Amino acid sequence: PIVDKRSRTVIGVLAGRPNCTPPRWNNCVKRMSAVLDSGRRELESHLTDSQMKGVKSTRGQSIALQAGYQYGNGRPHPMPRSQGYPLSVKEFLDKVTSDPNFEELAGFMSNSFRSYAPDLIKHYEETLAKLRHHRPDLVEPFLSSILPTVTVNLRPCTSCAPHRDSANLPFGLCGITSLGSFGPSKGGHLVLWELKLVVEFPPGSTILIPSSIIMHSNLPLGNPAQERRFSFTQYASGELFRWVEIGFRGHKSMFGTGARAERAKSKHYESLDYAKKGFAMLAKYPS
Repeated sequence: PIVDKRSRTVIGVLAGRPNCTPPRWNNCVKRMSAVLDSGRRELESHLTDSQMKGVKSTRGQSIALQAGYQYGNGRPHPMPRSQGYPLSVKEFLDKVTSDPNFEELAGFMSNSFRSYAPDLIKHYEETLAKLRHHRPDLVEPFLSSILPTVTVNLRPCTSCAPHRDSANLPFGLCGITSLGSFGPSKGGHLVLWELKLVVEFPPGSTILIPSSIIMHSNLPLGNPAQERRFSFTQYASGELFRWVEIGFRGHKSMFGTGARAERAKSKHYESLDYAKKGFAMLAKYPS
């Protein structure tokens, strides 16, 4: 675990790999990487220029696709993320979410979350159960995982500039898995800027971090002409939790719009002590 020195709070987890033989998991990683690489090539050859703009990552030229459900970014209510995607993209995402190797990876990520933050994942389970009862059309992308959204990044040399995933639940954990085939000692490292950590991140390894509040990035590959790196992430939008907590409605319906509404919203969350209660759900590491 990554532990805050003062509070002994577990703020991240280098979860590693599933507890199976290295050759078996290496084969799983190869199969998942092949699915992503072939999917990338097929989508690049079939999507129009305008369709490609709709599936590009906001942080680069990579194709980044989401499955599961989200709220925010103009959506009137929580809804399946794949709505609006071209049919070829939906078919590719169905292939990913029905693949037993990705199912195993998603389960490992979710179980690692449960092991290191049991109180927090209980909060996820209770909140998302209420949400699904209210909106039964919402389904997690993987049966083995509690996390409601997955992103697969298909750029063969996936790296990203320093950023925070501000839409994610602030005190939540985002699971990140590197895939592909590359030399992890030469490139592809995960950089956690505030923590001053540069983490070697081999293919098939998983890390959990609060990606909404920690600035993070990836280093370029050592040999991008011959190596490949993709990524698989699972997370939950903070707006999903807020939608449930204020009575299955959005901020506009509760507070209205304009400066006065923003002040009312801020006062509401200050009165709940939302952040303090949330971070209290993170586990404490024994001294």
